[in-house]
Amino acid sequence: MKLLYRALATVPLLSFSAYALAIDITTTNSPSDLADKLFSNVAGGVTIMGSAYTGSDVAAGTYRNLSFAPLSYISSGILLTTGDAQIAKGPNDQDFAGIDNGGGSETFVNYDGNGTNAVLNDVAKLSITFSSDSRQSLSFDFSFGSEEYFEWVNSDYNDTFLTFIDSNPVTLSRDLNNNPITVNNQFFRVDNRPQGWGEFDVLGNYSHCNGTASGISELQYDGFTPVLKTTFTVDPGVHTLTFVIGDAGDNIYDSGVFISRALSSSGDDDGTGEDPAPEPSSFLGLGVALWGFQRLRRRPTT
Repeated sequence: MKLLYRALATVPLLSFSAYALAIDITTTNSPSDLADKLFSNVAGGVTIMGSAYTGSDVAAGTYRNLSFAPLSYISSGILLTTGDAQIAKGPNDQDFAGIDNGGGSETFVNYDGNGTNAVLNDVAKLSITFSSDSRQSLSFDFSFGSEEYFEWVNSDYNDTFLTFIDSNPVTLSRDLNNNPITVNNQFFRVDNRPQGWGEFDVLGNYSHCNGTASGISELQYDGFTPVLKTTFTVDPGVHTLTFVIGDAGDNIYDSGVFISRALSSSGDDDGTGEDPAPEPSSFLGLGVALWGFQRLRRRPTT
């Protein structure tokens, strides 16, 4: 799969100022409501035929008025989570936020194309069936965020976001390093932890947040990917696009994915790129530094 390197993959995590609490999230398990919200930019020649949702009643929702600057390009769309969609709203005033929503478990075989299986709990899954009258490139935008960042990177608590087209078991969505979207692949370029927070991961690596966030940002999750765009090509006929998110290793701390502009027309090569391509001046540096006073947060056992 060819990746669209429209921004440097080596730019450090972003830091930012506090933002107004503007996002509006409406919890819904209605597949038609979720599908309708996604399809504001459907490509010509594409007809939506149906949709299906499986998962907890509280795990999914629609959102609007997302003004949080790093993600404002996807200001409206749908939210799929491993817990409760309402938890995604800020302020980020908790070390760990999440619930066990009682969702089901599912195993995804060879999801990375290298023979690896993903066993996920609290699965939320949305499938969209559509027809295309020609061979064309389609796309969607997304950002994945998680409460597992930073301290549970490199652990068994590897929450995952997957996307599939038709019966292909290999996920469409990747980060700019061509890795699937998971906590352990740590493509978190937006650090939403309040200033001064710092954690070790399970391997003893340490991350200290030098940003200016003060715990009143618009969203709860501690880290986010940048806005990414996945492009794929379909032939004429009927197809099914499926979005999946799930907990790995536990049923506790939440992760969520904001998805927008599904089935938009795209002239890009198949793969995942950054959307929109940011200007270099938009990046504010955030170092990963050693800090004298260090705080390790522990995972509850219940």
